[in-house]
Amino acid sequence: MLTFVLLLIRYKKSDNPQSITLSSLPKLFSYRYRSLVSVFRENNSDKRTYLQRLKVIIIPAVTFTFMYFIYGVYETYFANMSEWKFIFMDILPPSLMILAILILLSFGAAYFIKGKNLDFIAMIFTALCVISYIQNAFLNVSTFINGAQENASAALTIINLLLWLGIIVLIPYIIYCCYNKSMKNILRICSAATGLLLIMQGSALSYMMINGLSEKQSREKTGYTLSGAEQYEVSSNENVIVFIMDTYYSGFFDEWLENHPEYYDTLSDFTYFDDVNSEILHTALSMPSLLTAHETDYTISLIESNKNCWNSDEANFFYSSMHDNGYTVRLYTDNDKYSGDAENMLGKIDNVYEYKATFTSKKLLTYLSLTKLSAYKYLPLSLKNIFYIADSCLINQYTTSSSDADNLDLSKWEQSSQTAKSRGIDFYNFDYYNSLKKGLSTTNKKLCIFQHIHGMHTPYISVHRNFVEPRADIDMNVAQEGCMEIFTNYISQLKEIGVYDNSTIILTADHGMPSIDIASPIMLVKPQGRTNDRLTINSAPGNLQTDLLPTILDSIGLEYEPLEYSLMEIDENMQRERTLRILGYSFDCPDVPKCEAIGSSQHNSFDEYKYTGRYSEMDFNSIEPTKYPITDYWW
Repeated sequence: MLTFVLLLIRYKKSDNPQSITLSSLPKLFSYRYRSLVSVFRENNSDKRTYLQRLKVIIIPAVTFTFMYFIYGVYETYFANMSEWKFIFMDILPPSLMILAILILLSFGAAYFIKGKNLDFIAMIFTALCVISYIQNAFLNVSTFINGAQENASAALTIINLLLWLGIIVLIPYIIYCCYNKSMKNILRICSAATGLLLIMQGSALSYMMINGLSEKQSREKTGYTLSGAEQYEVSSNENVIVFIMDTYYSGFFDEWLENHPEYYDTLSDFTYFDDVNSEILHTALSMPSLLTAHETDYTISLIESNKNCWNSDEANFFYSSMHDNGYTVRLYTDNDKYSGDAENMLGKIDNVYEYKATFTSKKLLTYLSLTKLSAYKYLPLSLKNIFYIADSCLINQYTTSSSDADNLDLSKWEQSSQTAKSRGIDFYNFDYYNSLKKGLSTTNKKLCIFQHIHGMHTPYISVHRNFVEPRADIDMNVAQEGCMEIFTNYISQLKEIGVYDNSTIILTADHGMPSIDIASPIMLVKPQGRTNDRLTINSAPGNLQTDLLPTILDSIGLEYEPLEYSLMEIDENMQRERTLRILGYSFDCPDVPKCEAIGSSQHNSFDEYKYTGRYSEMDFNSIEPTKYPITDYWW
């Protein structure tokens, strides 16, 4: 729009058509505005033949089309192949169709648009190709390229936008104003520059396709996932039930008890361990560790570390002990890859199953979703959020499967930025509570259940209203009220069906809040057969990742000695050194790739704090952390 406003200005050139002086540029105070139609007609005369005009426009137009609608789309596809449920042949036909349509439009443009108008469009295409390539290769900042929906600084965004305007508006306009016999050479430079970009990206695409298509692709796929078919089933014999609520800081529960003293009676059979440490404050690092009692290895990729956790001696000991004593072990969570990948859990988690599915894609809609990601990479910082796609599930939603476990239910749920609601397992507080109210069923099997739900994670969610976006009427207090309603409702149902006394029940979190001062997770434990008059508070120095599994074994009378400590056996006065790690970004550490995704991770290091004493009494500002680089990360 700015470009065409500038074209409305009438100006006077120098007497010498070959000279380019300041006087040949538009006078600031001699503007006279004309209609767009009159400007177009005046500049649309041309003595060149149709083929000569086509040579002017075709290479810049094809390069622009190829960059945004072919190369950017295919690069996104091949760089993230493990994320997609569709195959390359699903996006090939619509991409070729779009390419053909846009090339035909270029042929039409060369027929109907002539003279300066055609030359100017060719220069605009060239400028867009050049600045888009520069943006993708050099100017994307980490807050965008890693997929995080955050804004760059205002100053950086403005500078970036001015650079775009300078290249695609001012430079072509100045050349246009100084239109002379050198224009033929300028147009040749435009064709050469865009032709070079076309050759570069075409060569790179050929390499990507040769490597990407070397693996056979099929609409029939197999894999491993967690089944939610028996999520609301408990044992009529013996149970171990572990609620893992995301991001539940123990300080929240302290305030809850202060405001709701009746819970000292409601939870009378429980012990509240108020000094539990979480070694790491992110679900994807904490869950594999707390479910296996094996420390995450930050020197290797997250995928390899997860595999090591589930194949560790600690994991083998715990799950063998449970199975040898007749327990069926089940895990319910929203995304198994953040818990270590379902395939790694084979032989340990009993609701892992292998699925076979045939995928059918809505080809055009899938392709258009990928073009948004292409535009996201190439456009200036100020426009990126318009084309931001939070999760691969929002592209995979146009691909349906013959297996319900692979289909996403997007009809009644607005997706959050981190995960998707699967039809198989209820994860969000609202969904879980609604299903829980329908009642628990029973089986004769002895069960050990790990139930991971959204809990206190932001954005806060009520059990009465199904929203994931932040709302004034759903704050932390409302979310906690919902969490306690879920937990007490579950306990009430266990009592009604007569299995409460024979159940070990634990309420904990995968971590506390992701901040050094509010990192301690909630930990409530009721062993089998435990009765008491009032909630007991125990300040033993616990550690979530190493102590959860031995506490479970101890609560049902099994040996746990190869593991570390049971919370119920730790002396409150024990001087135990504990470790707390905070993920972050350090300029002293190199950028690291995202795990199984294109771009850089938003984290590249963590700060490790070693401390002895009560967590709540620690002044972490007085502790100099040790900074370690990490290898990769999901986000």
